[in-house]
This record gives sequence, structure tokens and C-alpha cells, in this order.
Amino acid sequence: MTTKIAAVVITYNRFSLLKEGIAAIRSQSLKPDVIIVVNNGSTDSTQEWLNTQSDLIVYHQQNLGGAGGFNRGIKEAYEAGFDWVWVMDDDGYPAVSCLQELIKASQVRLNVDAWGCLVVDKDNQEKLAFECSQLLTATGRINYEIEFIENWAAFFNGTLLSKKIIQKVGYPNPDLFIWGDEIDYYQRIVNVGGIIESTTKAVFHHPKDRLYNVKHNGEYVYDGPINWKAYCFFRNRAYLGRKYYNSTRSKVLFNQFAYFKLKLPADSFIKAVVLILKAHWDGLTYNLDRKLPY
Repeated sequence: MTTKIAAVVITYNRFSLLKEGIAAIRSQSLKPDVIIVVNNGSTDSTQEWLNTQSDLIVYHQQNLGGAGGFNRGIKEAYEAGFDWVWVMDDDGYPAVSCLQELIKASQVRLNVDAWGCLVVDKDNQEKLAFECSQLLTATGRINYEIEFIENWAAFFNGTLLSKKIIQKVGYPNPDLFIWGDEIDYYQRIVNVGGIIESTTKAVFHHPKDRLYNVKHNGEYVYDGPINWKAYCFFRNRAYLGRKYYNSTRSKVLFNQFAYFKLKLPADSFIKAVVLILKAHWDGLTYNLDRKLPY
């Protein structure tokens, strides 16, 4: 029986990176049957270029964040009847044999519902883009002798989702907007008994994790803009902590405040604390209704 595969790419205002990613998908040693692109209301040249690409299935929508984009793309692919949905953002791209290796792995380990890739830093391919201690040697290098990693995947970075698991868990939660939707989807799969694995044979290139790249007092802290993006980060972290891990994640706030106290001027620090506390409370109370960006 022929396996039908849809590649799904979510994009917003990263025209040059989108073209790089689409070129990499088109060049796969095993090509997907279709390439679906969800354009989240880009205001650069993205829409005009997409409208000239006859081999792409394109959906234009208002900016609903990465979560809303993945929700739409996976939904369209699932409802079209594809057996596998290969999901990625616009700032990463697959190595030429990535999809072939994912499908090869799925034919060997038939019970796996979602497959992840070896996600390496685009700027330093000797490093991982996202931390995974299982994949590192004692010297911190990538251990290529490991082929399969159980119970781990860097979701939405070349992730291959089976039709049967999408049927069980549905689509990503669009209310999360950005940051945390991938953790939510991962956990929902785990909670229904889904099996998640990654293969190091399938390589995906992505920028180094921006959120967890700065430490204070030995713990990772948020180091991004103090705006609606920060609101999403702290709201979603509290939401996920309470929903899945029986944790309010409150202790980590003190270290975050200590970091901002050193980094920010007094007035900016106060604004940051107010925003973070508002976001944290919304997450703990499962309030995902605030209009974004605000």
C-alpha cells in the first residue's frame, strides 16, 4: 500500500528562510506527495511569492501565531487523508535524506506514532539546536552511535506525525499562540499512550534554541523582549506546569525576577514584574482568552 505524506510549513515574515526551507523539501531524496504552506498573515513578500508557486498548497490566514498555523496545517493535511504529516517552521530546513530516514524508521518500528529528528544548530552542526542529554557524549558532543531516542522529540522541527495519532489527540491548541504549543502537543500524545521516538539518521537544521540559552544562578531564564511575547512565554509555562506536571512553576519566577533586577532599569523592571505576574496568573487559571498581540 502506498504511503501518502504531506509536508506542512508554517511561515510569518521570514521570506528568505521560507524559500530556503521549501527548496530543501523539494530536494528531498524521498519527496512528500504535497507541500502545504500556512501563511500567518505575512506582510513582506511571502504572499506574493507563494501565489506564484504552482506546486504548493497555500493557505493564507491572519496571524494566529505558530500554534494557530500548526493547527490549520495539520488539520488540512489530516482531513485530506494523508498517512503521515511532516511538520516544520519556516526557520529550519531538512537535510536531503531527512524524510527518507524518517519513513525508513517508521517501517522498522511500526508502533511509533510520532517521529522526531536530530535537530542540529544551523550555525554549528556539531551542536544540538535543542538540549537532549540522551544524545550527548561525556564531552558534550553529539553521539551519533545512538540511532533511536525513545520518549523524546523536538516537536514541530521536522516532526513526522501519523494519521492515527492525530485522530486520537486532534490538533495543536491555537490559544497558546506561540511557545509551548509543541510541549502541549507532545504531552497530549503521551497522555493517550502514543509512542514518540527520534532517529539520529534524520537530520534537521534549525537555529539554536533562543529561549533557553541564558542562565542565571545555574537556571535558564527568559531573555527576550518584555512585551506580548514575554506574556505568552510566562502564561504558557504556568499553564503547562499546572495542567501536566502538578506544578505552579512559581519558584522559577524568583530567579527570573533576580535576573531582570540586574539587567533592567528600575522602571522597566517594575513593568516586567507586573507583566510576568499577570501572565503567570492567567496560565495558572487556564485563561488563554487574552487577545494577542496586545
